[in-house]
Amino acid sequence: MTMAASIEARMPFMDTKLAAFVSRHKDSCRIRFGEDKWLLRRAMEPILPHDILHRAKVGFRVPVNLWFRTVLKDYLRDLLLGSQSLTRDYYRRDALSEVLDQHVEGRTNHEKLIWSLMNLELFQRRYRLSW
Repeated sequence: MTMAASIEARMPFMDTKLAAFVSRHKDSCRIRFGEDKWLLRRAMEPILPHDILHRAKVGFRVPVNLWFRTVLKDYLRDLLLGSQSLTRDYYRRDALSEVLDQHVEGRTNHEKLIWSLMNLELFQRRYRLSW
């Protein structure tokens, strides 16, 4: 995702040898004084700046809200409301259509609901058992 957004990410704690070394130690070496990755952070002190070692986790937000309003709007409508939908009997078609319209028009952010319904449909298509 970082490269898709033209961001080059560096993950200093992803060295597999270092992670394997640290994971062999007791929990008391890994978590101390409420600080996770304690031993790993101590090992990296000579290499990484203090601000990097002690900053809060930083998430990388995927623009699903935007995608659902633009490039995926027709796909979603067909996926969830089309004749091939396996989950269309789980909800009222008119209500879901209104949710999608509200989202596309920017009236309400239904990103989490739409994400859940999309994944339920995709899960059903992949794993649904024949009854």
